[in-house]
Amino acid sequence: MKIEKSQLNILKSYINPPGLVVLVLSACCLLFNYEESWESAKRYLLNDMRFIEKLIDFNVKSVTEARFEQLRKKYINNTDFNRDLVIKQSQAAGSIFFWIIAIDKFQRVLFKPRSP
Repeated sequence: MKIEKSQLNILKSYINPPGLVVLVLSACCLLFNYEESWESAKRYLLNDMRFIEKLIDFNVKSVTEARFEQLRKKYINNTDFNRDLVIKQSQAAGSIFFWIIAIDKFQRVLFKPRSP
């Protein structure tokens, strides 16, 4: 899925966003090492003119294993953190959802213990 700037503008316009939008953006905040909240997501992610570039250029190695464990425990393993449900609430949040899952999978492959 592709994130359109117009879709991000819709996200920014929310005063009280749908719950799954908050959940996805909070997970994104965790990866970028910001407070996990809608306020932080709006301030540091959605209001950043380079947000899409930062998603593309994200350095997986900048995230600690502890933060990835927190991501998995709090978000990825949450039954509400579901692709279809998220997309129904927001296409942009759905795209960010896919990015989060991809980053998690990439980290698992990148740091997978090698067999002797």
